[in-house]
Amino acid sequence: MAVTDDEAAELIPSGRITVLQCRAHWVRTYLSKAGLLESPRRNLHVITGKGRDVLAAKAERIDIRFLDTFESFRDWRVRASSEPAVPESCRKCRRPLRQLFLRPMNPIRFVGSLTGEGANKGVFVTTLDFSREATTYVVRVQHRIRLINGQRLAALMIQYGVGGRVRGTYTIQTVDEDCFSDSTG
Repeated sequence: MAVTDDEAAELIPSGRITVLQCRAHWVRTYLSKAGLLESPRRNLHVITGKGRDVLAAKAERIDIRFLDTFESFRDWRVRASSEPAVPESCRKCRRPLRQLFLRPMNPIRFVGSLTGEGANKGVFVTTLDFSREATTYVVRVQHRIRLINGQRLAALMIQYGVGGRVRGTYTIQTVDEDCFSDSTG
């Protein structure tokens, strides 16, 4: 792949990883869902027997159409397509949540729940705010945890039209001076 230094350094909107890292992650995910790659542990990816067969067959192109020939990949896409639509701003690097915990807990118990379920990342949402200790704690643990407080939750709900309704829409117009200019000079 011919990737320039600028392209390799470009960050996704969150600013946490590069677009290249994000795309590599999704390539690994897609290949895994098709059964061509497996990850026995974090950061270890191994080609499967089925993956070796694909390489031996020298497929001209491995893309979504090709991966759709694998039943496990099609099944995964059907499940993924039944999830709520992803906002345009999130499409560059979509990371769906694997499991949802709906019970009150503190960040320490939340990390314990993630560990118990074999997860390494999670989103912790509260309608209030997080203490300084909680925000410090989630930075120190090995899990990747996104904290969303009440103010951010409300902003996200308004931004994506969740839990509210439009009461009115306003159009603000300005005069288009080009329309009234003398084009003959």
